[in-house]
Amino acid sequence: MQSPGKIGKYTILETLGKGAMGIVYKGFDPGVERHVALKIIRKELLGHERAAEIVQRFRNEAQAGGRLQHPGIVSVYEYGEDEKTAFIAMEFVEGRALSQYIALKVRFELADTMSIMAQLLDALDYAHEHGIVHRDVKPANVLLSDDKQVKVVDFGVARLADSDLTKVGAVIGTPSYMSPEQLSGQQVDRRSDLFSAGIVLYELLTGKKPFDGAADEVMRRISSESPEDPSLADPAVPATFDNVVTRALAKQPKGRYASAREFADALFAAYRRGDEPTEPSRFASVDATMVNPVAGVVAGTGVINAAEIERGAERLMPYVGPIAKVLAERASVRAPDRRTYYQWLSEHIDDMNDQVTFLKEAGAS
Repeated sequence: MQSPGKIGKYTILETLGKGAMGIVYKGFDPGVERHVALKIIRKELLGHERAAEIVQRFRNEAQAGGRLQHPGIVSVYEYGEDEKTAFIAMEFVEGRALSQYIALKVRFELADTMSIMAQLLDALDYAHEHGIVHRDVKPANVLLSDDKQVKVVDFGVARLADSDLTKVGAVIGTPSYMSPEQLSGQQVDRRSDLFSAGIVLYELLTGKKPFDGAADEVMRRISSESPEDPSLADPAVPATFDNVVTRALAKQPKGRYASAREFADALFAAYRRGDEPTEPSRFASVDATMVNPVAGVVAGTGVINAAEIERGAERLMPYVGPIAKVLAERASVRAPDRRTYYQWLSEHIDDMNDQVTFLKEAGAS
């Protein structure tokens, strides 16, 4: 399978990252002439006792990723294995993990946070509807491409509906982002992913983890304590988000949102009701001055009403994904008329033919 400079049919270009048991390379597929990410594990480094389990999780990651065809989930192209190694060839994303931005103390503008969360929750909703619970939702597993598209990665500990790889009693994941039921080894469902997504939201809003400290302290706090409201942790955060976060981080699954879509709807309702944050952006965003929610309504010309914003988002969604909701809100603020509104929206579509189609469908050409 493997020769110097190659893994299977793929040419190795550079090392992207190393771990205790494996390496991630940037590679090239000469057959279709595209770059790929190659994730490999060397079986001799795994140890005899856990080797079979770890290889099965690796295969699990490939199977889960292979089932999910969604713009917000990294595509898996191929799984390969021999006596010494196993590898996954997957979509290569130009960008960096959300955890890297957080480590650099980057504070996203509120509109950018909404875009990231909308895309993350849309990807999770798709996975959940296809019977897959990720079980390790955290900033390190959320890639942000250079064009600000979210890509969820690493389904290695995912629970597949038809798999018995993960059972009750197994504590698998990253403690700082685990739900209480996950920490105690109970059965998990989609609501566990939503708890983890709630922690990501809290961190994006405030720049802090809601449950911090040493590992044992974090686990105790997740199981028994409620975090400080985001608006108290950072006064720049609109108080309308407090209830959203409280529900997402409910200790009992029945107290949380029933689905990622319900979570997203509540999040955007809070965003539309909130005040503009004062924290300056350190992330290059689309003109954030276009967003100015004040006193429960979106400020602007008043020409583009809520129904038109919804229609604009729905029409734009097939071309750009969940970020359409944020773009539709932004464009509505300053658009002097309906025709200009849709023209601005069309500028976010890369293909010129698609732009023309979009404008014709919107009746704005």
